[in-house]
This record gives sequence, C-alpha cells and structure tokens, in this order.
Amino acid sequence: MKTLLAFFLLSIFIQQDNDTKVALNQLENSPLPYECTRDEWHFFKTLSKSARDGIDFYYHRDVALTIKEKLTRNEVFMLKKFEQPNFTLLAVIANLMMEGRTQWLITYDKQYQIVDTLVCGIHFLDGKDRLTLRQWRINENCEVQVCFVKLDDTDPQVTDISVHAKIYFEKPVKGQRTDTFYQFTDDGHFKKLREVKYKPQMYSSQYLSTEDLWNGKEEKL
Repeated sequence: MKTLLAFFLLSIFIQQDNDTKVALNQLENSPLPYECTRDEWHFFKTLSKSARDGIDFYYHRDVALTIKEKLTRNEVFMLKKFEQPNFTLLAVIANLMMEGRTQWLITYDKQYQIVDTLVCGIHFLDGKDRLTLRQWRINENCEVQVCFVKLDDTDPQVTDISVHAKIYFEKPVKGQRTDTFYQFTDDGHFKKLREVKYKPQMYSSQYLSTEDLWNGKEEKL
C-alpha cells in the first residue's frame, strides 16, 4: 500500500514538472538587457496552475495600496522568459480587472520547481496610459532594478475608493520614489543589493500614466 501511495505521489510530482516545462517552453528566450516599458506589454500565454502552485498572487484595489486582495481567478499570463545557466527567470502579470494589476518575477530551477518570487510591477487600467506605481528592468549583468513610487496614503484623493476603480486624482499627490536593486544567487534567489531613496515630491496622475519611472528627475536623498 505504501509503495502504491509513493508511486502515485511521484507520478503527480513528475506530471507537475512536465506541465511547468511545457508552460515555460511556450516562450522564446529573451535577451538582456530588458526594460519593461509602457510599450512592452504583450501577454497571450496563460501560466499553468502547476507552474504557479504555492504563489499567492494578489492585486490592489486602490492607488494608495491600502487594500490588497488575493487573486482567485486563473488570470496569470506570461510576459518574458530569461534563461540563465542555473535557473529560468519568468516575468508574469496577474489580474486583468480594472483594479491594480501586479507583475511578478519568478525563478525556476532546472527541475522546474519554483525557487523565488518578487513583485516588480503595479499598474492600474490597461494600455499605454495605465497609471504605474512600480516598474522594473534588468541590465546586461542580470541585475534587477525595481522603481516604486509610494503615494501619500492619507490623501483623500487616493484613499477614496467609494467609486469602483477610481484611478486618477485631480490634483498632484505627494509621494516618494525608491529604487531597489537585486542580483541573483547561483541557485536563483533574489538578493537585495542596495536601495536608493529620493526626496518626496508631488506626482500628477498624468506623469504616472505617461513616464517610465526610471526616467524621473527626482533628487536623491
């Protein structure tokens, strides 16, 4: 009986590996460097359930990022794949509703098991005019830069969610940009290298809907 149970569990494990392998092989390898700009949103392939097993994908309902909800629908799509010597890096987007969409970086080992994850993007609405609060890019040395603008979560403009998917605010809102840089360990874990903070300033919804965050002219602290 124990032998049959062990064989059954092993067969499930192998099937999950195969499903993940098939999912990852749907994408061609992308070269580095890579910038996830406003023009770089092309997703057609759904990430299989087995390839994301154990990841609690979530999204935000307000631009103050005070309300976070778990993703319950099967709406996780693959964006880009970057093959590395010891692991595979996959970029995905979760949630296609009007509330905040999140982008994630996921690493898989050579046995197609998940190694590590990182939330690298937060966006609201669709198209080039989407409001962006978190954005990412990778240089030629596979160093990840994540830019994040944290808006004032006490400002009524960004905390009022009485209207469904209220995204744009009428007047500029105070916020602070932080850039966090990561490098990968040999086995595919994200290793934080450094963090760069900038002086708080006023951000308009137009700016956050048209500019790539790394092109900002904020003054470093």
